[in-house]
Amino acid sequence: MYLNTQSMLSTFNEFALTITKYPLDVVTLSETLLNSNKDRQEHVSIPGFLDAMSLETATYNYRRWSRGQDTIKYKRRHDIEATQPELEHLWVELPGKNKHSKLLVGFLYRSEAMLTSSAWLDKFEDIMSYI
Repeated sequence: MYLNTQSMLSTFNEFALTITKYPLDVVTLSETLLNSNKDRQEHVSIPGFLDAMSLETATYNYRRWSRGQDTIKYKRRHDIEATQPELEHLWVELPGKNKHSKLLVGFLYRSEAMLTSSAWLDKFEDIMSYI
């Protein structure tokens, strides 16, 4: 699931209901406005899923954003992120159903305040070429 929370603190109750109601494996969030504030992170904690968003199990790209369930093994793909460091994006590789399959998941956020649409698309195409 991908969700633009537009401030995680103000939408947390609805978010908590959603992830407990549906069988989600991976949840990505943008515009959480949590930054690296530990008090805010602890406020939006959900045991077994968002355990105080500890840095040991969370994957962040704070404005650099995101977080996945800590029981899923994944590999952060810094090599892809490094191709366009001025974009807000995070890439993870998840294991597939057998030992030879993998799933690559990218989380991208586009802001007109940072790049024009055409500039962002050019950079996105460069990432796709790299992949």
